[in-house]
Amino acid sequence: MDYAPLSFSLLFFIAFAVYLFFGIYIIHLDSKSYLNRLFLGVCIALCLWSFGFSMANSAPSGDIALFWRRFSALGWASIYSLLLHFFLLLTDENRGERLKPTNLPQYLLFLLYIPAAVNMYLHSLSSKTTAIHYNLIRMDYGWVNVSSHNIWDLFFYAYYAGYILISLMLLWRWKKKSPDVGTGKKVNLISSAILAALFFGSLTDVILSSHLKNPLPQMAPVLTLIPIAAIYYSIKNYSLLGKIEEARDDTILDERARESLYYHLSMVFIASGLLCFLPRFLPYMTMGEESLHSMLVSSIFLFFIGIAIMIIKLMKDKKTRSVLIILLALLSIPLITLLFIEYSSITVWAFPIILMITSLVFDTRIPLSLIMVTAVATQILVWVYAPIGDVQMDKIDFLLRIGMFLIAFWLGSVVNKIYVKRLKENIRQMDFQKVISEISFDFVNVNQENIDEKINNMLRGIGEFFLVDRAYVFSSGCGGGAMKYLHEWCRSGISPGLGRAHEITAEEYPWWMEQLKRDKVLYIDDIDKLPHGAASERARLNRQNIKSLVAIPFEKNDEIMGFIGLDSVESKKKWSDHYLGMLKIFSNLLADGMMKVKAEKEIEYMAYYDRLTGLPNRTLFTDRLDQALHMAKRHSNFVGVMFMDLDNFKTVNDILGHRCGDGLIKKVAHGLKERLRKTDTVARFGGDEFLIMLNNISSAKDITKVADDIMDLFAEPFKIDGRELYITASIGIAVFPYDGAEAETLIKNADIAMYRAKSGGKKQICPVYREYEGRSKEKHGFVQQPV
Repeated sequence: MDYAPLSFSLLFFIAFAVYLFFGIYIIHLDSKSYLNRLFLGVCIALCLWSFGFSMANSAPSGDIALFWRRFSALGWASIYSLLLHFFLLLTDENRGERLKPTNLPQYLLFLLYIPAAVNMYLHSLSSKTTAIHYNLIRMDYGWVNVSSHNIWDLFFYAYYAGYILISLMLLWRWKKKSPDVGTGKKVNLISSAILAALFFGSLTDVILSSHLKNPLPQMAPVLTLIPIAAIYYSIKNYSLLGKIEEARDDTILDERARESLYYHLSMVFIASGLLCFLPRFLPYMTMGEESLHSMLVSSIFLFFIGIAIMIIKLMKDKKTRSVLIILLALLSIPLITLLFIEYSSITVWAFPIILMITSLVFDTRIPLSLIMVTAVATQILVWVYAPIGDVQMDKIDFLLRIGMFLIAFWLGSVVNKIYVKRLKENIRQMDFQKVISEISFDFVNVNQENIDEKINNMLRGIGEFFLVDRAYVFSSGCGGGAMKYLHEWCRSGISPGLGRAHEITAEEYPWWMEQLKRDKVLYIDDIDKLPHGAASERARLNRQNIKSLVAIPFEKNDEIMGFIGLDSVESKKKWSDHYLGMLKIFSNLLADGMMKVKAEKEIEYMAYYDRLTGLPNRTLFTDRLDQALHMAKRHSNFVGVMFMDLDNFKTVNDILGHRCGDGLIKKVAHGLKERLRKTDTVARFGGDEFLIMLNNISSAKDITKVADDIMDLFAEPFKIDGRELYITASIGIAVFPYDGAEAETLIKNADIAMYRAKSGGKKQICPVYREYEGRSKEKHGFVQQPV
């Protein structure tokens, strides 16, 4: 028996199994992604190629070898077009914004696949051309095709070499344009693997097959495992393909875990089917043709059960899907037992154990009970109908036992992984509850004085829990408008953004603000995938070297007060819906804390400010006057206090109404503030009365100049609701230290002086003592009598 051809056939078959599993794995990652579907096509082409070679290499005759060679041509003729199409989509900057596979016109896609169609016709579909192109010779290592290097062979060489080079150029351009370091690593790894496979594949398939007397079989289907391994590594380490995990619930077997379990169960059946196909390449380990035939039938049966589970897994009805998959698994127990009853009864009895391991993670014992009942019933059936007999065992049974142990170990590892993952998530949830508890307790006594400290503590807790590089808060201060960068926490080694980032407005960053308002979350797992409408946002984030970010708004009464932002600077970070939900809890805590501080400010405002004019009230005025007097005593300065009352204001209210009167009060208040320095204070005493403090005056006579300026305010009419109103005022003046040393004394004396001015004819300025008279006397009728 020729072991060498069978060994190479087995090698090709192993490559076929790897491509098959990898294709299923890719579509399992994200079945809705065009990129994943296209790569599944690449894997199918590789499966056709490698399986055809595995069957042809050890074929008993040249005709059978030719048939399987033509079958394999369906794969190797199309693989390069599919691969180039895949790289066109992978390196397309805008693929995240569209549902279409690429932005290439349809006719260009058609042209892309013309070389594949031509080679399929020449090397697979046409009997006339295949007779010319194939020159199969039986060698020591199996059937080898010695190329004649005719024009169509040269056409194929140009096709595969040209498409590979274009693919490499696309990858290198992608690396050059992308600022992400991870993209460069992916490109370097995949490019190196493609070049290695291209070199060694060309060496074995083209050069050595034509020049060696006893060449090896064409090894390209096996060597293609090199770039496939590189792509798998990029998926695992650089997020080349795949999708974000969905939210998980509190059960062990949630929807995501259930899909993973069904996926691995289908892989178990497919792997078992492939395992049973091994006797085709190891016939010397079986007991004859009948045993080999039984193995091959079982292989087909197991393989199609695995494919059926993969198809059922795509059903939307979860209950129907689960029932059908469990029924398939139960049906496989008696069928597999009966198929192997004559040849492997010692081995096959252990098959239900694999299904029992699978059922351990279900939230109910029903699947486990059904498997146990079916397995026992099957054994009783075998006991009754085949109680005695010689068990025929051959060498392949030992191989099947080993394979079954490995499959059981594999599935047990999956079950263990699910349990460990859920355990870690439970621990993570406990840690989260601890962080929430600490921050909630910290925010119980939040106020104006400590809110900054509380927010900084919250950001530190969030940043450390979610393992981000930077956490920060943009806030509009409860008043709407532009959001300012107010608080920040950075991980060690990360440059702070506070001081560099200023504010965000809806006009400057419309896409950002629209996302926050519409979706209540802004999640960007890759800055490079931002749409064209977010150009200003992309520029800002690139300046800060941000790779991924999440922003959760905090709001009250549907009004956004600001947002919590989390940046990933050193690497990209993907967030599950579950973690985004956790962040919303923190945003709610922050919103409640800021509303509490806002309410505190409003209460304080009501206690110290006049609601109508926004001016300080008497309480705040007295407090400021006390402070001014304290400073004046230390520096020997004067402090002036004016008590002003509007003349005949009651008439305005009685004739024009209180609305017009309130408007007049606000106009007067605004005019007074404009005529005073920032160090001075104007307050509304009540009704139509105002208090004015002139602070840090070096000469007492300067007070009369300010009084003159205030009286000029009433020289022009006030426009209220389209009306022009003329009104005058009377002012009384008291000066520290002559007219009192205490705040209340000065206010009282200024009040008395104001009434003296009114009694003297109104529209006058009256100081407590006549020595402060000046040019105001001539202009406004200065009252000279002392109070």
